[in-house]
Amino acid sequence: GNDFVSARKNLKGSYWLGMKNGAFQGIDLTQSIRNMVAAIEGRSIQTTTEDAVTAFSELTATARVRQGRLVNSDLLAVSPSSVIKGKGEADLVGMTVDYIFSADAQAALKGMDIPYWDQLEGAILPIHVVGSLNMLKKPHVGEPQLTRRIIAARQNKEHGGGFHQGPNPYADAPPFIPTADAVQRNRRPMSRWKHGLFP
Repeated sequence: GNDFVSARKNLKGSYWLGMKNGAFQGIDLTQSIRNMVAAIEGRSIQTTTEDAVTAFSELTATARVRQGRLVNSDLLAVSPSSVIKGKGEADLVGMTVDYIFSADAQAALKGMDIPYWDQLEGAILPIHVVGSLNMLKKPHVGEPQLTRRIIAARQNKEHGGGFHQGPNPYADAPPFIPTADAVQRNRRPMSRWKHGLFP
């Protein structure tokens, strides 16, 4: 009732979270990134299932809560084949969330025979989770953004420096906006979502 809403609105404090040997349910980010490279390289693609998971050996995060707003900017989940960072916020009164995970492409592709692997430093697959906590929709996955980065790295390696200016088969792919940094530059990303920036 109203007392419960009021209690959430008055929440404040700092929190720390630590987990070992867990998983994010519903998506295998490592395999998703590997499949993107496989498609570009003309290799066979491994089919993912609905019960796919992204496993991690360790996860840490801190959060601040004030007036019902929980803000986190340092989530880190790691495993031998994945490095995932996260930042965003949740409105515990309105029961909404605006959060972005970033999966590191180099970590996911480590050990694969990819000549341009070293040129993918800093490349990420962003996953944007936004909406009602009571009924979360499928997240926006920034595959076009990472695909363009992989193609550019491949062309750069093939031509010995300087990106190839030939036709890009992904030129018409919509840009993935916002990135995690873009969200954090706005002090209140939830207000941006409410005004329709994130469809």
